Formats: sequence, structure tokens, C-alpha cells
Amino acid sequence: MCRNYNSEFYSRHHRFYRASSVMHHSLDEFMAEVLNKYKGFLVQCEVFWIDSCKEYLDTLQKFRKYEKVYLRSCQSMFYRNCEVDFQETLDDIAHGIKEEKKNMGKGNKEMFDKLKVLHGHPNNKHLLRELEEQYKTIFAEYEAKYSKIMDSYKKQLKEKIVSIKQYFENMVVKFGAVGAEDKLSDMIDTLQESYKMKISSIHDFKYGATETGTFSKTILKYLTKFEGLAAIKSDVISSTATSESSTVEDPETMFMNLEKNGELELEKIAQVVESDLLEYLRNYDKMWSTEIDCIRNLFVVKYDRHNSV
Repeated sequence: MCRNYNSEFYSRHHRFYRASSVMHHSLDEFMAEVLNKYKGFLVQCEVFWIDSCKEYLDTLQKFRKYEKVYLRSCQSMFYRNCEVDFQETLDDIAHGIKEEKKNMGKGNKEMFDKLKVLHGHPNNKHLLRELEEQYKTIFAEYEAKYSKIMDSYKKQLKEKIVSIKQYFENMVVKFGAVGAEDKLSDMIDTLQESYKMKISSIHDFKYGATETGTFSKTILKYLTKFEGLAAIKSDVISSTATSESSTVEDPETMFMNLEKNGELELEKIAQVVESDLLEYLRNYDKMWSTEIDCIRNLFVVKYDRHNSV
């Protein structure tokens, strides 16, 4: 049975084991053929690596762009938050001015309501003197408060700008550290160097294979197809390597604009304080003086002249 199997095996595979033309005369000759076949598979592996590396590089490039866009988005959001915080302080000051004017108007109305009573009883000189003294006290308080209120608003706004600046400077340092730690760029540069070396080695390998003619038609066809493909991918890699994302706004310029805006807002606040508080207080003082004079005239007309007659 063994002989029958052996005979059948050798009869089917005789050209590999019995033909002298395919028998290797030495170990070096045998290893040369093994190496020759191995190189063919190695070329396929390297080409596959190049294809995969190209896709991976594209992904890294997209991610690097996304990282830069995301960083710019964070910076823009941070700048916006600083502006919103600054605007909220301005809104608080504007609301404070309205409340001051409202409270002052409420106090003035109470004083005038008391003064109206004297139109019906103008001879009550004692009440008139009390109201005058009370008014002088209130007016002095208003005048002292509102003549200096601009200083408190200026201080409030300056403190807010200083607070934003400190927070701003800390965040700029952090953004700078994140932007400087560009590990993706280092990885991409390293891969691009390897990528170019692989393409170069594949071209050299193809030319050598064509000259010796020791590779199969499949490998030669594969390398020929890759020749144009590699050139296209090399152009793509070089173009993506030189592309840069758009620059973000200079943080120093942004903060400088914020400070300038603060100075402009202080001028506006000063104008509002002048028109809504100080001028309003002066007009109120004129009205009060007019009412007092009117009541005194009533004293003269109704009582003093009558008594003199």
C-alpha cells in the first residue's frame, strides 16, 4: 500500500521532485529563490502600508484641523464670555442709576405732598420751617452722594476690567500651552517622512525588478499600477503638509479693545449721571424753592397784610 501511495504521489508531482531542471544545485541558489519570492510579498505589504498610511495621515490632518478649529472656538467663546461679563457690569450700573433716580423721585414726592398741605394752611410757619430744614438735610445728602457716585461707578468698572484681565491672562497662557503642545504635528511629520521613504523604496524596487525580470507578472502589474498612484498621493501629502488653519484674533488686541470700550462706557455713564441724577436734583431744588416762595407769598397776601390792616 505504501508503495502504491508513493508511486501515485510522485506521478502527480514529478516535475517538482524528479525533474532535474527545477532541482537546486546549492543552498545559496535555493535561498535566492526563496528571497526572490519573499520580496514579491514584501512589496505587496509595503504598498498596503502606504495605502493605509495615506488614509491614516488624512485622518490625522482632519483631526488636527478640527483641533485648531475647536481651540479657536474655545477662544472665541472665552472672549465672548469676557464681553458678556463686562456688559453685565454695565447693565448693573445702568440699573443702579435708574434705581437711584427712582428713589430720589419717591423722596421728592413725599416732600412735595407735605408741602401741598401748606397751600391750604399757609400760616403754619412752624411746619414750613420744619419742612425747609428737612429738605436742606435731604438735599445735602443727595448732593454729597450724587456728586461722588461717578467715582463709585468708575471704581466698579475698573475692578471688573482688572478681574477680567487677570482671568484673561491666565486663560491665554493655558491656550498658548495647548497650542504649543502640538503632538499631532510631530506625529504627522514623522509619518510623512516614513511615507516618502516607502514610496522611494518602492520605485527603486520596481525598477530593479523590471531589469532582472525575476518577478511574476502579477507583481510587476501591481507595481506598474502603483507608480501613478504613488505620485498622486505624494502630491496630496505635500499639499496637506503646507496647509495652515486661519489665525485667531490676537488676544492682546482683544483686551485692548475691551479697555477702550471701558473708557467709552465711562464717558456714557458720566453723561447719564449728569442728566438723570445731578441735573434732575438741580431741577428739583429749583422747583422746591419756587414752591417755598409761593407759600411765603400766601402768608403775606392772606395773613401778614390782613394783620397789618
